[in-house]
Amino acid sequence: MAAWTVERVAERFREAAITAHRLPPVRVQGYFNTWPAIRRMPWETLGAEPSIRLFPPAPETVERMLGVAGLPTSLAALGVREDDLPALADMAGQQWTATFNPRPVTAEDLLGIYRSAYD
Repeated sequence: MAAWTVERVAERFREAAITAHRLPPVRVQGYFNTWPAIRRMPWETLGAEPSIRLFPPAPETVERMLGVAGLPTSLAALGVREDDLPALADMAGQQWTATFNPRPVTAEDLLGIYRSAYD
């Protein structure tokens, strides 16, 4: 790996900022808007910048962004012990969110997800 320079650090932070802006917006569960959509007249939007829809960032760029921010990227890095994973999977299977999954999910399925997120 090449030595870190001011330019490389600045480029990594620039890439992290761009990646953060390309992440999908956070949607609060249980909240919905009952107001009707605003219909603009053509003269109201004259000269307005069109909204640009960006593709979501690649997983590699999200991982680099997390590295720049110093955030952990695995359950092990968060201090979760591997022998706690079965209990976590059982608890997750009993939560109400598991019943709303479009595909039936078992504790074994959830344990597989936790194991893949552990390393």
